[in-house]
Amino acid sequence: MIQKAIALIPSEFRWGLFFPMLFLNAWLLLILVQQVQPLATIVVLAILFAFLLDYPIGFLEKLGLKRVLAVVLVFVSALIGITAIALTLVPEIILQANDLLINLPHWIELIDKQVDVLNAWVEARQLPINLDGITAQFSDQLLHQVQVIASQVFNVAFETLGSIANIFLILVFTLVLTLSGDRVWKGLLSWLPLWWREQISKSAPKFLTM
Repeated sequence: MIQKAIALIPSEFRWGLFFPMLFLNAWLLLILVQQVQPLATIVVLAILFAFLLDYPIGFLEKLGLKRVLAVVLVFVSALIGITAIALTLVPEIILQANDLLINLPHWIELIDKQVDVLNAWVEARQLPINLDGITAQFSDQLLHQVQVIASQVFNVAFETLGSIANIFLILVFTLVLTLSGDRVWKGLLSWLPLWWREQISKSAPKFLTM
């Protein structure tokens, strides 16, 4: 019915409507992408993790383990490894940043003393060099950069803690994909035309088409 209505529009007006409609559709698509971006990111990461975990799972299956047992074993091992790395690196990063902030005034004081010695040497030889302004500017820049780095470290730590829900969703989706990725994949593909389903299925990871 829409095609018949468009056919009744004179050809010179059709091109006039084409570009506004194209712009409107692109704008609506952009809004949709922005709204579903967090969920899309979670799904993409889950697919990536499931793809990586499928290799050790397949290896264990070749050794004679059932897929469910292989998935659980690999999944638990990966969780233990990730947790150990996080518990090792995150506190160390925070500790190093804290030590840097604590020692910064002492370092600046040492630099000032060295500059005073250098200033005395310059004045004794009556050289036309003023190091006070350069030193003050350098100290300010150093302090600013360290504060920026430290704030970024703490922001990353807090954002990591605040993303526990997203991490949990990624883990759940990853587990679902490794256990029954074929059923999930077929359900998603059922929304697409037949030609698209065939083309996408040919390039899909093995764990999604088993």
